[in-house]
Amino acid sequence: MIEQIHNLYNLGFQAIASLLTEVTIVRGTGSSYDPSTGQVTEATEEQAVKGLLRNVKTSLVDGTHVYANDMVFVTTKEWFSGFQVNPETDTVVAGGVTYRIVPPVRQDPSGFVISLQLRVVG
Repeated sequence: MIEQIHNLYNLGFQAIASLLTEVTIVRGTGSSYDPSTGQVTEATEEQAVKGLLRNVKTSLVDGTHVYANDMVFVTTKEWFSGFQVNPETDTVVAGGVTYRIVPPVRQDPSGFVISLQLRVVG
C-alpha cells in the first residue's frame, strides 16, 4: 500500500513537471554611454524561473486592465532564490517573446505562490 501511494505521489510530480515552462526574468541594472561611439550599453541581470505560463481567462478580459493577449505566469518563491520581482525594471522572456510585468505582483498570504500578469512589449 505504501509503495502504491509513493508511486501515485511521484506520478503527480511528473505530471506537474511536464506542465512547467522556464522563463527568464531580465532586470535592467543600468546603462553606460560611450562618447566615442555614441552608443548606450544596457547592463542586465537574468534569473531563470520555472512555473505555469497560461493565457488569461477570456472572462477576465476587459480591454483596460486585462487584454486578450495577456499571459499569467504562476510560480513559487523557491524558484527565485532571493530574487525579488520588480515590475518597474523587470521583463519576462518566454519562447522568444518579451513581456512586461503588469503591477501588482500577486502573492498568496504565505508569500509562497507568486502570480505575474504579463503583457507583450511593443
